[in-house]
Amino acid sequence: MLNTLRQETLEQNEQRQSNSLDIEHAPVPDDPRAWSTARKTLTLAIVSSASMVAGIATTGQNPANAQIEQVLSASSSDISWSMSIFVLVQGLFPLVWSAISEVKGRKVVYVSSMSLFIIGSAIVATSNSIGLFIGMRALQAVGSSAVMAIAAATLADIYEPHERGTKMGIYYAAPLLGTSAGPFLGGIFAQAFGWRAVFWFALIAGGVVLVSLVIFFKDSFRKERSLLYQNILRARLEHHPSTIGPKRSDTAESSTDYSQSHLSSVGENCRRARRRDNCFADQRYGTIV
Repeated sequence: MLNTLRQETLEQNEQRQSNSLDIEHAPVPDDPRAWSTARKTLTLAIVSSASMVAGIATTGQNPANAQIEQVLSASSSDISWSMSIFVLVQGLFPLVWSAISEVKGRKVVYVSSMSLFIIGSAIVATSNSIGLFIGMRALQAVGSSAVMAIAAATLADIYEPHERGTKMGIYYAAPLLGTSAGPFLGGIFAQAFGWRAVFWFALIAGGVVLVSLVIFFKDSFRKERSLLYQNILRARLEHHPSTIGPKRSDTAESSTDYSQSHLSSVGENCRRARRRDNCFADQRYGTIV
């Protein structure tokens, strides 16, 4: 009996490992790993630029703190709080963005978060009270945190494992460079144009990144390769079975035709990859709407 249990456990572990590998290399339409080198390089440049802007926003305020304290009648603790809340929110909120990106895709998260960053930067640049300043710095942090959370996942979407080391190195240099350049740029703008110019610059840089994301960025997320997506489908089936799966027509004949067509299409993709287990969720559950 003990040997049988051990054997079953080993088989289950091997199956889990096999499924993980299958999901990593599951066949998908418009496979991001088959994109051209130019498309991949453009994607790398966009997410790296976004990370650099996030880094600049983190430390760019430092040289302007004396002016901010004077103009907004703030205390030293208020200034410290405005810097601390930014780092705190930027560190915590990626948990939310990463979960959303595994269900809705990368692009919607990038565009939404960068829009929040731009809004926060605009209000910070025009704020006349320290309370509003601190609150909008938090909103800035919410917007800038997304790229920190999912840029690496984006690169994993488009590059094979043996290519990722170099590309990740290039990407991770961007936020470090931004953090280092932030005080330098902030000092220049604060001395030349006043402390508000620091945040107007952040707004302009964020706007350039947002335009690049909308026009040039192509979503690399594929639900067939997302384990979280598959798990959510299973959970929704268990709790709300009537909300999952293809929509049925009123007639039994059309319902049967649709179901057979849907399963046949998904089954063909599974046979092509010889990975039926990974396609089970799509066959049985349909898609998240």
